[in-house]
Order: sequence, then structure tokens, then C-alpha cells
Amino acid sequence: MDIHDLYDDVTTGGTGEYVLAYRGNEFVFDVTALKRTRKNDILAVLPDGFFDPTSIPDDVDPEEIGDMSDEELIEKIEASGGDVGELMSGQILDEEATEVVIDAMVDAYSHPKLSDTELENILTSTRFPDREFNQMLSTMIEVSSPDESIREFRGET
Repeated sequence: MDIHDLYDDVTTGGTGEYVLAYRGNEFVFDVTALKRTRKNDILAVLPDGFFDPTSIPDDVDPEEIGDMSDEELIEKIEASGGDVGELMSGQILDEEATEVVIDAMVDAYSHPKLSDTELENILTSTRFPDREFNQMLSTMIEVSSPDESIREFRGET
């Protein structure tokens, strides 16, 4: 392996796709990784525990949460004696965080039939589902994070 192989390994990739299911239709977006500084700017403005909610009751399986509707999740949390308000407080972005995240999403996401302005209008609309917004945020961070081979490489040096 020479230095150019290293360069290619750490600068290629960082792409993915996101399938948005909305009203019985699926829309496929391309997702491009953010630069490390931009990703860190996003992580810095997110509430503590945004990606790791701690107030989920023990008898609620975290892997099932992604398949539940918001109503089902709320019912399950309440039935288990959990505090929905506490869980949701870690998932709400303030104005600054929302603006930082939307700006990054407009740069990271693309669809052949949408301009950046149209995508921004979708993301800023109160009618756009919060669940999808949060999933898009998670996907963007995931695509912008190094994969296992890069982590293993860094661990070996």
C-alpha cells in the first residue's frame, strides 16, 4: 500500500441513499457525506442523547422502535410507565440546530427532480413528518461517518 492508496481509501465512498416513504409512494434520494468539520458542527448543536434516547422503558425493544408509528410508540411507552415528555425532549431541535441541520441536509441530499430550494422548502415545512426528518438526519450522519474498514485502519496505526 502506498500513500495514494491511503488517500483513495479515506477520500472515496461516503455516499448512500435514502428512501422516503410518503403517502404510499417511495422517493429515492442520493446522500453524499459531509466533511468532518460540518458533521461535527451538526453533532455539536444536537441535544444530548439525540441518537441514544435513555428514557425508553426496559420492556420496549429499541430495534422495534423504527418499525412503529409515533402513536404506537407513545402507547407502548405510556403502557410501560415511561415518560413520553422526557423521551421527546431529547429529540426536539432548537432553532439554531434546526437551521444547521437543514442547511447540511440540502447539501448532502439530492433528488434529480428537486432543486436545492425545493428540498429546503420540504424540510422547513411543518407538514413534513418529524420522523422522516430525524431519519434523514440519522442517515446523513451515518453516511458521513467512517465505515468499519476505516475505523480498523485507524486502530492499527
